[in-house]
Amino acid sequence: MPQLILHNANIHTLDESRPHATAITIDGDRISAVGDDQIILEAAPSDATTMDMRGRTIVPGLADAHCHMRNFGMMAEMVNLRHAHSYEEVVELVRERSQVTPVGQWIQGRGWNQENWSDKSLPTHDLLSEAVPNHPAWLVRVDAHAGVANANALRISSITGSTPNPAGGIVGKDKDQPNGLFLDKAMDLVRSHIPDITVEKSKELLLAAQELCLAVGLTQVHDAGIDGTTLQAYREMVTEGSLKIRVYA
Repeated sequence: MPQLILHNANIHTLDESRPHATAITIDGDRISAVGDDQIILEAAPSDATTMDMRGRTIVPGLADAHCHMRNFGMMAEMVNLRHAHSYEEVVELVRERSQVTPVGQWIQGRGWNQENWSDKSLPTHDLLSEAVPNHPAWLVRVDAHAGVANANALRISSITGSTPNPAGGIVGKDKDQPNGLFLDKAMDLVRSHIPDITVEKSKELLLAAQELCLAVGLTQVHDAGIDGTTLQAYREMVTEGSLKIRVYA
């Protein structure tokens, strides 16, 4: 593979003996030289590819000291509800997703915040159940301390008027019937019925998260608290050569 030379750059090396440089030589997936334009370009072989960075800044790869990579990939796949200005807008976003989701498959969303709505009431399942009748839907609040489930998800989770509040949580009810709202530990009553993530799905989510990390300059992550499925997914990615960032887990 021909060398790649990046020159005319503003490079911060973080090396106290040479804090600044203007050119980098890259051999395959390794940086082989850092220095001034003249020295690097004169040493470059004739088949090297050169790229004028036009003064752009280059820094060493960044590291995220605490993250959850699979969850990060999953959040990118969920319906993004952060910018919804009403519960009606939330429901419409989920309805649109249902049009391209196989019937019966769970639809998950995250980020709603009733404080951003003109009607600041906590949501219940009625509108959501009417708009999305053929999929179980589970939508988590921006702070992850509340979630709303539609009627299909309530049925799958066996939530009824007699379902008690678990320790540390509240099952929302209106007239002794579940209204779809779950607070704190009660959220587990629904989450426990969402199908487990397989190794193959974990790899798909990790790859999506990896691309998002690389796009902003993250080349290393500390993935906190992974389970056995995620560990196996990482191991298979290493074997397959698809893991492009350093992972401490």
